[in-house]
Order: sequence, then C-alpha cells, then structure tokens
Amino acid sequence: MGLIQLYSSFSLFFSILFLLVAFFVIYDIFDEINEFYEMIERDMKKFKFYSSAASRTIAGLDKQRNLFGGAVSF
Repeated sequence: MGLIQLYSSFSLFFSILFLLVAFFVIYDIFDEINEFYEMIERDMKKFKFYSSAASRTIAGLDKQRNLFGGAVSF
C-alpha cells in the first residue's frame, strides 16, 4: 500500500508542476505577442505620419501661397 501512495504522490506532484510550467509558458507567449503588437502599432503611427507628410509634399499642399507680394497668404 505504501508504494501505491508514493507513486500517487509523485504523479500528483509532477502533474501539478507540469501544469504550472505550461501556464507560465502560455502567459509568456501571450505577453510577447502583446509587446510585438504594441511595437507594430507605434511603427504604424510613425509610418502614417511620414506617409501623409510625404503625400502632402508631393501634392504641393505644404507650400504657402502668397498673394500680393505676401500681404495675404493662405
């Protein structure tokens, strides 16, 4: 009877240990995915800023138009 109880205790201990390690690994993977997502969001905001500035420059919308020698500008 003592041997069966010993095996049961070891199997319970290793099962709990395995589950804890699995949960830790899953949490770490989701944390890394979240960090990657935030990094991509920052890069997309930078890209949007630069692309809209570039498209405005190409279209000529950033130039100031001067009328009457600079007395009126819009």
